[in-house]
Amino acid sequence: GGRQRFGNLFLRGGAGLAFGSTAFDAIDIAAPNADASPSFQAQPVTVHRVTEGFSAPCVSVAAGFSVMPFENWGFQMMIRQSYAPWLKNALGDKHNLGDVAVIVSLRLRSWQ
Repeated sequence: GGRQRFGNLFLRGGAGLAFGSTAFDAIDIAAPNADASPSFQAQPVTVHRVTEGFSAPCVSVAAGFSVMPFENWGFQMMIRQSYAPWLKNALGDKHNLGDVAVIVSLRLRSWQ
């Protein structure tokens, strides 16, 4: 056989589609006590469930390394940042739905 590499460093980039949903209990506007009064906390009110779904583009970048101490298997570690600033609220704010992830995995190779 030829010379085998023991380890690799890598960078990755990607783009895709993010899917998500949010749900909360909203106070009915017609409720007689629907105001910002501190005594509002103790008052019974009627609420209704609000569920919203969305999809939007997202991007990610990652960097990591793999170590192959054996011929067909080894280990991989990667840190990934995803960015998906698409969830908007009634005030017009955008919230990033992305995250930072540290991924540790077992790597199997079935070819030589």
